[in-house]
Amino acid sequence: MKSFKILLVFLIVIQFSFSINTNETVEKREDCSSLRVLNNKLMRQIQALQKKIANLTQENKELREFKDNIIRKEEEKRREQEKKEEEEKRKEKEKIKEEEKIFKNLDTKIITKREEVGLLINRLKQDKNYNNSKIDFKLLYRGTVDGKSAQDFHRKCDGIKKTISIIKTDNGAIFGGYAENAWSKNCFSWVMDDLNSFVFSLSLMKIYNSTKLHNEKYHMGEYSGPQFYGYTVADYTGYTASQHKPFGSNSQGLGRYDDVNRHFSGFTSNNELNLGKNYYYISEIEVFQVIDK
Repeated sequence: MKSFKILLVFLIVIQFSFSINTNETVEKREDCSSLRVLNNKLMRQIQALQKKIANLTQENKELREFKDNIIRKEEEKRREQEKKEEEEKRKEKEKIKEEEKIFKNLDTKIITKREEVGLLINRLKQDKNYNNSKIDFKLLYRGTVDGKSAQDFHRKCDGIKKTISIIKTDNGAIFGGYAENAWSKNCFSWVMDDLNSFVFSLSLMKIYNSTKLHNEKYHMGEYSGPQFYGYTVADYTGYTASQHKPFGSNSQGLGRYDDVNRHFSGFTSNNELNLGKNYYYISEIEVFQVIDK
């Protein structure tokens, strides 16, 4: 009986122990299952992070390439700008050298600065006929040497195309005009269709280009010197050092702002070429032929 009780107790202990082990196993299984679920979740998160890192790496690479491309383009632009500036400096040096050479060899009593020659050359080279040309000026006529009458002017200048007429007044104003057509004492009319003509002020360092509103640009006639519409270099009476040459005295209103502004652009006031004065004495007048080499 005693042995039976001991056996019974032993069996109960074994059963209890088995029961505990079973519960522990179940719990362990449940824990393992939870761990697997957690592990899978973590793996998915890790994979998502790896994907984001890969995307960020790719984006960073693209941004770096984009930045490098911008830097490269900016560098190319800077080099191109430097090259352009160097070329402009080279051209400017050549231009100044050309102007200095022309000015040095120019037979003139009126033009006193290299920049005045440059103003005329720069405007002439806007014309396609002179764009790639080497320009020079040949003196045709000087009033104080060749005579101050209209007949003297025509004797020296008629039949010659592409001329620049320059006048210096008693008050120091220096102005003139460019005519592409040849002058003629046998033509008493306004020359038509010369949109390449222009007038200029060396006192103001200013160019007045032809407008398309009116084709009449300058006057020809036996009793008139080089007369551009908008101002009178010499009135119909010719050149006389002791005689006033009026702006606006002609019946056609030569020199008036409303007239001159229709034929040549850029005037802002009456008698601008003569520095605001209504009358002037001719101190000197010179006419040059423009030669394109």
